Amino acid sequence: DSSIGSGALYVATVTPALYSCAGGVVTGWEGDAAGKVLSSGKKPIDGLYAAGEATSSPYAKLWSISGVPLLYSVYSGRMAGKAAAGEGKTVTDLREVIISCL
Repeated sequence: DSSIGSGALYVATVTPALYSCAGGVVTGWEGDAAGKVLSSGKKPIDGLYAAGEATSSPYAKLWSISGVPLLYSVYSGRMAGKAAAGEGKTVTDLREVIISCL
């Protein structure tokens, strides 16, 4: 079906997990700070982005509900990706980084 487009389609298998981390570096959630790591003074650090469970979620009360950490990872990843792309930075292909670590 061509209704989903002609580009590459990436999928992942999602399975239940017992481990989840709900803390980490603080990132912005709005405006120009969205997806960017914040300094101790709550200012965005240029060129530094973070997402997923490596970041501190603003949803602590919801964190233990099944699926919330995964959805947060996807959402915060998209925010960080948009922020990085918006700055016109060259983004390394994550597949190359992972393969080089094997």
